[in-house]
Amino acid sequence: MDKLTATNISNYLEDRKSKKESDRSSSKIFKINYKDAEKDVLKNIKIKKDIEDDYKYCGLYVDKLPNVTEFLEKVTDNTDGENTNLSKIIDRLVKKIVKGYNKKYIWISLRASYYNNYFDTPNWHIDGRYHPSDYELSKFVTVLLGEGTLIKEATDKSKEIFFETDAELTEQSKGKSMEEQRDIQKTFRKKFDDNLKDVKTIQLKNDEGLIFFSGYDNKNSQIHSEPKMDKPRLFLSIFAMDENGYENLKNRSQCKSMTGGYYNKYVKYQSKCNRYK
Repeated sequence: MDKLTATNISNYLEDRKSKKESDRSSSKIFKINYKDAEKDVLKNIKIKKDIEDDYKYCGLYVDKLPNVTEFLEKVTDNTDGENTNLSKIIDRLVKKIVKGYNKKYIWISLRASYYNNYFDTPNWHIDGRYHPSDYELSKFVTVLLGEGTLIKEATDKSKEIFFETDAELTEQSKGKSMEEQRDIQKTFRKKFDDNLKDVKTIQLKNDEGLIFFSGYDNKNSQIHSEPKMDKPRLFLSIFAMDENGYENLKNRSQCKSMTGGYYNKYVKYQSKCNRYK
């Protein structure tokens, strides 16, 4: 397994782009080599009871994320020193992604959660396009604490099953109210899981990072789900983009520009039971 370095990220993206579309991978897992002191910090993260909160930043990245230490103070029972060190680990990861993608702008989410039953049945899905683009889009995810993201092995068969089930969901949702669509989507969550049960599931480890591709018009998008959340969890996702991507994205609700280009309040996390195209 390749180490998570800017060079390895860049090489993977360039090599993948050089292949014909049918031969392109849906994702790649990288090994994160944390230092011993960093491992101790990650091992000792203490998420507060009943917390479900989401730090978001969307904008230019220059060396350090704004307000992330304050967010960590809000959602953990860590000491100030532990949260300072944790924020440094997060910034080190962000710097690798920004450099590997050769981009200056990011859309980042740092999601803290205690126990919940939102994903006792996996929510198998692919991400839509994060912004209009004429090229394939991807993002990086890792889990600093708790259960790792689930992905389905990307094969012709798994893609066929997923898109056939998705087409059935789309057809049944036509002409329905939002409330009716939500009920249909809840039913289909189990149907996706049943239909994909024979496809190999891979779970990300805490010392691994995943780059995966998205887009409902992209047959190489990675099928994935949040895991069963029966343990406290701290999840990190980073989408790197150029200025054009940022301009396209910044007025969407997920990435609306506020003071300094970031959310200056913490956004209550809600279960992604609904799927959006």
